[in-house]
Amino acid sequence: MKKGLFCLFLLTFFILQAAGDSDELRSKASSGDGEAAFKLGNDYFYGENGRKRNLPLAAHWYLQAAKKDIPEGMYNYAITAEQLAKKPSDVYKAFQWYQKAAEKDFDPARFRVAAFYSSGLKDENGKVLIRKSPASALEQLEILNSREYEPGELQLAALLLQPGIPPARKARVYKILTKVCARPGSSPKALRMLADCYYGGIGCEKNPAKAFIYLRTASQKGDAEATAKLGYLFEKGETGIKKDLKQAYACYKKAAEKDHPMGLYKYGEALFEGYLKEQGKGKKEALDLLRKSSSLGCVQAMYKLGTVYELGLGGEKVNTGIAARCYYEAAKSGFAPAQYKFGQFFAEGKGVRARDDGAAFYWYKQAALQGHPAALRSAGIAVLEGKGVKSSRVQAIRLLQAAAKKGDVTAIRLLETMQ
Repeated sequence: MKKGLFCLFLLTFFILQAAGDSDELRSKASSGDGEAAFKLGNDYFYGENGRKRNLPLAAHWYLQAAKKDIPEGMYNYAITAEQLAKKPSDVYKAFQWYQKAAEKDFDPARFRVAAFYSSGLKDENGKVLIRKSPASALEQLEILNSREYEPGELQLAALLLQPGIPPARKARVYKILTKVCARPGSSPKALRMLADCYYGGIGCEKNPAKAFIYLRTASQKGDAEATAKLGYLFEKGETGIKKDLKQAYACYKKAAEKDHPMGLYKYGEALFEGYLKEQGKGKKEALDLLRKSSSLGCVQAMYKLGTVYELGLGGEKVNTGIAARCYYEAAKSGFAPAQYKFGQFFAEGKGVRARDDGAAFYWYKQAALQGHPAALRSAGIAVLEGKGVKSSRVQAIRLLQAAAKKGDVTAIRLLETMQ
């Protein structure tokens, strides 16, 4: 037999042998072997062992494993069903399998159950399928914390850092994170979150220098958010940290290359304002970075784009309509400077359908509640003049005094004239 024909014979033999092995796995799975069904599901999910990736087939075999009371099968079926879901009711069915796996003490499933309780779920008609329940989410995460399941520990820490949580409960975050970071090979996310504790004095004394050390380690491990925050420390300079703009912009650029929203914003802003000069990158490229940051939810980038279109900067034409939309997107996300600006647009009838004193006061008030000086002053003037709100000299003075305490010169002068 010629060498080429012999090689072809061997190749054909091995292909047929591999097919036979695969058929044996399918045969076992079809006959009710749950472990075989799980393995076959993995083959189709990952596209391994000679099988093409096929999510519907993966879901089918995972379901067979799930029905055999295999927790991993329940969990993997839920994941696949969630990816294939076409409507909320399909997602709800996936959630039910997560619950079943969680009842078998399968930690990844319990983690997903907690996520659903954190967000809730409604169908296409608004009917509640899973009621949002922070308390239920917290209960699941506490269990995961006691079992030292790291994703659950970190999510519990994040939950305890949310606004409105009492300081005493927030102090637990530091304990949770120090426990996680004491383990070998700590995740960059855990290191970055512990840095946040040191920077903000959460459960410990404020220590920017320690925050810097943990951020640097997390950044070296590839955490883009840590890299962006490291850039901020270099930009501002803190106790024990030397101000270094070159390092700051290098960090922002590195974070931007990983599509981190704040990294994109800070790098784009540096290019746009001329703080950083790079060959082949001007205002057009800077605006592209700002737009990308905005699309990823960075409110500072939204606000910056608002000023670009309001004033016609960077070669863009003045477009108050686009500016108003940019300010609105940032305002509804709670960014006080944008709330104040959007209020101004309503007060002036700029970029909106019509002047609306009521809407102007509403947005001034939202920013004022966050202590924005100009918003406090504008809300005070509106109350004084009865524009969009019932007139009240007493309330107006309180607002103006609050603005004055924050150094608003116009509020100070106005109060002097009112005496």
